[in-house]
Amino acid sequence: MTGRTGDGFESPRPRILVAAVDPALEPRAAWLAAGIAQAWPGGLAVEPPEVRRLDLETDLAASPSAWVVIGDPEDRCDDRAAAISESLADSIAAGSPIVRLATTPQAGILSASTEPGTIAAVLAAMLEQSARLRRSMRRERAARETVRRSDLELAEAAALQREFLPKRLPRSERFECSVLWRPSWHVSGDIYDVVPVDDHHVGVFLADAVGHGVAAAILAMGLARRLEVRDHRGGPLSPAEVLRRLNASLTDLRSDLVWFATAVYALYDLRTAQVRLASAGHPSALRIAADGRATAYEASGGLLGIFEAERYSEHEFQLAEGDRLILHSDGIEPLLGGDPDRDDGSYLEHFAALAMGRDSNEVYADLIERLERPELAHLATDDVTVISMGWGSPKLSTDATEVLDARHAA
Repeated sequence: MTGRTGDGFESPRPRILVAAVDPALEPRAAWLAAGIAQAWPGGLAVEPPEVRRLDLETDLAASPSAWVVIGDPEDRCDDRAAAISESLADSIAAGSPIVRLATTPQAGILSASTEPGTIAAVLAAMLEQSARLRRSMRRERAARETVRRSDLELAEAAALQREFLPKRLPRSERFECSVLWRPSWHVSGDIYDVVPVDDHHVGVFLADAVGHGVAAAILAMGLARRLEVRDHRGGPLSPAEVLRRLNASLTDLRSDLVWFATAVYALYDLRTAQVRLASAGHPSALRIAADGRATAYEASGGLLGIFEAERYSEHEFQLAEGDRLILHSDGIEPLLGGDPDRDDGSYLEHFAALAMGRDSNEVYADLIERLERPELAHLATDDVTVISMGWGSPKLSTDATEVLDARHAA
């Protein structure tokens, strides 16, 4: 027979055994069993139980819901007491309630002469508490399983997102590039690509989807898939045109969801180190010259996904030997003294000072150390991506692929 517990789950009808350690008290056990069943309080979530006197031949095989024990098995040294003691130990391990009745007066323990109604009330309260505990444990196990499945799915999503990132970074006599990519969570709303466009050009792309979590990561991966960098003849598209097309593809998505992103795209000429740069609402790109001078290149157009007719202008400049161009997401701003609510660019001065005269590995290590400081934990809540490119500088990383892989594993 089954009954319903308070949360809607079916549970077996409670079964209460009344056991007398001393065979001479068997009549008392039978009387209590009948009295408890008759006096069981109504209006409870727990189903009225089956109450019976213990039968050593048939009742010890299955653990009961609760016990009423007259006497202490530890006071006797016979097979009956040993069998009751062993079964009680199993019930205690299973969390089954046990009411002990003393044959002689003992402080804090009910007497064997206690009325059945009193014992029934105590048992009912204990069984309800036990049922609540079991329900709580079931919900906890279900929650843990949900978290386990969620963690597994997020780990798979993170591995999938990494497949959208370049496995190798292009490098030539006049081009070196290294990347720090640090999700704040399992997956990142930042995405980047470094694309050999043709024999003479490399395209460097960085986007930051608005928002956090899985939705931002999906949008970021969608942006990477929609990126067009070549015209119909296979030649390089201008940075302004790359962002225009990306914006058009995003505004074509008709949805109640907010699909916004910032992005920056740089086209690098491998022959001359000439750079053309366009930015869609993205944090300023930073050029650090070999002599320490820093130049910021602000966004040349609005965010992706807002205005269908948005157009983007370009910055054009040439990198000299030892210069570096740094693209980054906004996750570094609060770590470098910037106020995310005030676009005053103050963090750029700190960034330039941090990067001056140091190779990319050192700069990235410094940023990671800041991300992991306990006192800065409230600031390190966003994804961080930094891309450093340039040529001919001994301060640039000599093995960009190693840096990339190490940061992915972080």
